[in-house]
Amino acid sequence: MAQRATCPECRAEVGSQPTIFAQGQLWHREHFRCANNDCRRQLDANYQLFENRPYCLECHANRRNPRCALETCQQVLAGEVYFALDNYWHPQCFRCEGCSRPLEGGNYYLVDNRPYDLACHWGRRLALQNRNDQL
Repeated sequence: MAQRATCPECRAEVGSQPTIFAQGQLWHREHFRCANNDCRRQLDANYQLFENRPYCLECHANRRNPRCALETCQQVLAGEVYFALDNYWHPQCFRCEGCSRPLEGGNYYLVDNRPYDLACHWGRRLALQNRNDQL
């Protein structure tokens, strides 16, 4: 006699209820949900595994992806990302300390451990030099 499939979540026989095949098992469709207890969204074929548990794409990104280092942003990073000053940044959030414009291509110059574009870098260095000369 053939063994009947049981849902890994409720352990009941799948029977004729709507199902989804995921993680090598047959689930009751309503039981295949995001493993994040604050979400528990019903999943379809678009999910990601983390520590062998299924997550919706949003929760997976929140769990796995770093967040932007800009204090006023702190959003999960996806797509193009800069890594600078031991942090991750959205390209539009990684800005010159002097003029606040985004640092194109992630290129920057450090003065006092802060990022500057080329023009502001020279201005800041000259200001620091003048201050030191006056001491």
